[in-house]
Amino acid sequence: MKNHLRDLSGLIMVEAIMLIVGVILPILLTTTAIINILSQQSSLSLLTRQATRSFALANDNQTGLARLSGLATKQTRFDNPVDLKLSCLAQCMPGTHFEVSGKVKSNLIAIPFLPDLEITLRSKAVAILDRFVQR
Repeated sequence: MKNHLRDLSGLIMVEAIMLIVGVILPILLTTTAIINILSQQSSLSLLTRQATRSFALANDNQTGLARLSGLATKQTRFDNPVDLKLSCLAQCMPGTHFEVSGKVKSNLIAIPFLPDLEITLRSKAVAILDRFVQR
């Protein structure tokens, strides 16, 4: 009888290890990946809004474009470079709409025995250029 109980205790340890490796670990990895994606999407959205505002407050188009490229290169939140693009009608004259769109490839967490996974995040911010600010 004692030998039978000792055999079952070994099986319980094997089942506990299989449960941790087979169920709990994938749930933790998936949750971490989702939180990472949401955090980076929020950062990209904030960056495009900030880029829109910095372009709208610039003295002229060249200064605004320089600010956009400066914001894109200063980002340290992302592993890959951020691609910020400006599009506007009528050569970004006062009174026109313009939009800044951002795109970045984000690496997901590294999972053993799987290839590197990446996802492309996109964000867009639209504003009206009232006038160039004179300083």
